[in-house]
Amino acid sequence: MPPLAVRFIRTALLSLLGGSLLGAFLLSGIPGIMLRFRPLHVELLLLGWVLQLALGVAYWILPKHRGGTRGEARGPESPIRVAWWLLNGGVWMAGGGLSLGADAWVAAVGRVAELLAVLLFAWTAWPRIKPFGAGRSQATELA
Repeated sequence: MPPLAVRFIRTALLSLLGGSLLGAFLLSGIPGIMLRFRPLHVELLLLGWVLQLALGVAYWILPKHRGGTRGEARGPESPIRVAWWLLNGGVWMAGGGLSLGADAWVAAVGRVAELLAVLLFAWTAWPRIKPFGAGRSQATELA
């Protein structure tokens, strides 16, 4: 498994742990806490856990580029690293900003960072999405 996929998946698991612990804390029944930290709970579980796990598995499982060197087989790594930072920064800015009562622009910047992360990941992964068997020679299919 490539190191960037490991980074995405481990961070997703940490978000699951944090979101679940926060959810258990929210179930304590203290009304002010329930309303205040719900945005962070939702961000951690929906974007930090589900989306990040999906991106990590997609980065790992999508076909490699044909003829690429070892480091370039999955395309350039730097946009994927930036996407990881944008996604995690966006989760904490949007969820944490709303939970801690920051100005609305903090959450908006977090949402834009999350959107940019998804767009950057999709732009990098797009060339790797192919129909089954595309690019195979007939000699390979007959063998």
